[in-house]
Parts: sequence; structure tokens; C-alpha cells
Amino acid sequence: MTARTASPLGVVARSAALMLGGRTIYPRERVGQTITLDDGRQYRIFREVIMRDNPPREGGGVFRVWFQTKMSVPHTMTFSLLTRIGFVGMPGFRGKLWLVDEATETFGGIYQFDSVEDARRYQESFAMRFSEWRSRPGCFATEVYARTSETVLYRAQQQPIPPLDATARQYSRG
Repeated sequence: MTARTASPLGVVARSAALMLGGRTIYPRERVGQTITLDDGRQYRIFREVIMRDNPPREGGGVFRVWFQTKMSVPHTMTFSLLTRIGFVGMPGFRGKLWLVDEATETFGGIYQFDSVEDARRYQESFAMRFSEWRSRPGCFATEVYARTSETVLYRAQQQPIPPLDATARQYSRG
């Protein structure tokens, strides 16, 4: 793995080393807080991770993902613990907020990277291909942009996820 490329195996190995080496921090201060996007959609923060040596700050790139999975909300929240291995070791990773809207069963992730290019690389990564595979058809959207302020993290979704119908809700239990 060079400074700005990332093979899946290299990311997994680096992620494991960073997590086992205590280089990741899981702050609890914002867990449980609700954020409101500019379009009025609200999400609850259920987890946060930041890099001890490279925390989020002004500048850099933002990657956001919005999706509904084929699993229930509680199962998805538990499963999300395992997904850290696919992104913590990505070049330029600074931090992530895990988000959920229980009413619509929609999840979000707001990731911060050193650069827009690093965020784009994550957008095209094996981890995102896996995330899309485990999402409901038509219920997966990503976006990348420059971070110019804290408030830009909460701008309106470019591609809002459609609400679940009753059939989809029933299917997602389990």
C-alpha cells in the first residue's frame, strides 16, 4: 500500500493495527444527539470514531453515505461495529459519525478525510461496494465534497433515500 492507494487487504491490515494499537478513539459526547440536515431530515448519532493522531478539522474531504439495509435497525447497528475494519485504515481517514433515522430505517455515515481525493477513493472502495450490495435496491447513495466548515457536514442530501413502504418494513425484520 503506497501513501495514497489502498488495496483491500492493506486497508484491513492497517485498520487492525490502528485499532489494536489504540490509535482510534470512540468519543461518547455526541452519541445520542440529533443532527438536522439543511433539508430538515433528522438523524441520531449512534457512534463516532476519530483518529488519535489525525482528528477531524477544517479542510479536507467529506464522504457521506445514505442507505437502508436488508437487516433490521438493531442488527445493522450491531453489524456496523464490524465495518470499521474496512475504512479506519484508508489513506487520509480522520473520523466518522454513524447516523440512524429509526422512523425511516435509514442510516447515514459522515466520514472525514485529509483530502477530497482520499474521500473519492473511499467512495470507490471495496467497502462501499459491499455496503451497496447489502443495501436494499434503490436505497443507497453517496456523495463527496470539500469540507469548508463544520456546518457543511449537515447540508441537504443530494440524493435522498425514498421512504420505506409497509412491505419493505416487514421484509427488513430479522
